Amino acid sequence: MSSTTALRGSAALYGGRLVVAGLSWAGTVVIVRSLRVEQWGQFAFVFSFLGLVSVLTDLGIGRVVIAALAGEELRDAPTRRRYLGTYVVLRTLLGAVGYGIALGTVIVAGYPDEVVRTTAVAGVVLVIATASNALHAVFQSEQRMAPIAIANVLGQLTQLALTIAIATRGGSVVLFALPAVAFDVVSLLSKLAALPASARPIYSIQLDVWRRVAREAAPLAVGAVAVASYTRLDTVMLSKLATFDDVARYGIAYKFADLVHAGSTAISMALLPAVVRAWPDRRAAGEAIRPTFAAIVALGSLAAAQFAVVAPEVVTFFYDERYGASATAARVLVGAECLHLVVVIAYVVVVAAGHPGRYAAAATIGLLSNVALNLLLIPAFSYEGAAVATLATEATVGVLLWRGVRAIDGVDAVGGASRHLATLAIAAASAIASIALAQLLPSLLAAATVTAVAGAILGTGLRRKEVPREPDDKPRR
Repeated sequence: MSSTTALRGSAALYGGRLVVAGLSWAGTVVIVRSLRVEQWGQFAFVFSFLGLVSVLTDLGIGRVVIAALAGEELRDAPTRRRYLGTYVVLRTLLGAVGYGIALGTVIVAGYPDEVVRTTAVAGVVLVIATASNALHAVFQSEQRMAPIAIANVLGQLTQLALTIAIATRGGSVVLFALPAVAFDVVSLLSKLAALPASARPIYSIQLDVWRRVAREAAPLAVGAVAVASYTRLDTVMLSKLATFDDVARYGIAYKFADLVHAGSTAISMALLPAVVRAWPDRRAAGEAIRPTFAAIVALGSLAAAQFAVVAPEVVTFFYDERYGASATAARVLVGAECLHLVVVIAYVVVVAAGHPGRYAAAATIGLLSNVALNLLLIPAFSYEGAAVATLATEATVGVLLWRGVRAIDGVDAVGGASRHLATLAIAAASAIASIALAQLLPSLLAAATVTAVAGAILGTGLRRKEVPREPDDKPRR
């Protein structure tokens, strides 16, 4: 699998996710402006909590299945279809278990009745989405990302239309949860329709396959649980250590970070199968990774720098003055998500190299540090403290994972360090230029102008660097 295939797959999926994020953003604006601050806090808490529980519906199994489908063992169509079918059944059962855990937790923990009712409705997505996401393994193994992107866009259009309809009639926290369920129903049906007949699942229960997949996924499960926990646990801790008003403002800050997070998801989905296939040739694996790494350093650093400049204006423009105080937390969380883009590359390398234990260890240390930091910072600084804890956790996990990557012989996943230092310098200079230009133009217009210029410079540098290499046929000593 060539580096351009992986990069195009990431770009296609990220493009679709950006469209989805834009539509989701519009829906969020409608919901936020329709609810009181405390009600929005309850709504944001429910979906953050469901995101935390959703890790139980995967447990890292999806990564193992993708690797298996990308290999040679499952090339026979009937065997492949039965394997996929039993995987979908397993994921759906895990989704049902997750639903029970989510609903039971909010009841036992004594959350308000509105939160319990909203969890009962919105929690249905855990069952439907797990079945839907299980189908990603087929598309990923074949590097067909367009059906996933199309399904998500159709689902999000449906969700937005229902959200607007509910808002016009005076929506409540519970009613606004219904469009999220509709999203997953439409997305699932679209993916099923896009599957070729030769790849449609044959549903069955194969306990031996379940045991084998669970055994292979165990280290990834530890890491997946830890990562999902430290990225969502802060909202749950805020709901107990602070107020739902604080959760509401933190939820607004996270909406901006979610735009970047869509990129990390797209990158891992597109890049992992390509690197797994290339891995026996570590030089080829490095060539598959480096263009993506260079692109995300450029995009991430530029996004973090420019958003830091315009965050107050952007937050109040979309969500009015009630949430203007979220700007600082939004800056920090966007920075954390940009850092997470680099963490994802390290994750892909260690998983493809067959060292999931390194991922599990780094994520577990990150989770423990995140809990400790939140306990220290939330009582003192509320949601801004939670944002700082998230940034510090991403930095910790990134350092640990990249140390693991450096320990793997024969893989150059980064390329020249000077190139990336130049990229960071251009991003920092763009922030300074935006501040200076804002003295003459409106700040948003100034930032957009500088971003376009800096993006063109960085894009030109990326294209020049990726010149195809001539085959090296010389004998090696």
